[in-house]
Amino acid sequence: MRIGNNGFIWIKQVCGGGYENGMPVKVSHTWSNPIEANIISLKYNTINNYSSGTFSNGSYLIFIDLIPLDANSEIRIECNERILGEFKVIDVQEKRRFGRLQIVV
Repeated sequence: MRIGNNGFIWIKQVCGGGYENGMPVKVSHTWSNPIEANIISLKYNTINNYSSGTFSNGSYLIFIDLIPLDANSEIRIECNERILGEFKVIDVQEKRRFGRLQIVV
């Protein structure tokens, strides 16, 4: 049985970097094409304050089709047509029985 998708994620990709003809090449970032995902909110908090205003804090469990993904990746999450933000990946586990990748951010 397959759980339906309720959003999308984009994976931040690193382009450039390194050296070319002995000169450093500037690193730039791009976002992947949207990847369909099932997104489950584990924690969401908007009451955090700091000297210049407030910020939100969230943690999500995400299921996507199996693709190569580094646990040090950064992703952008959209759920139910609402951008939730950009998050660092905390954990990635392959769920072969379901043919899905489980991501915790």
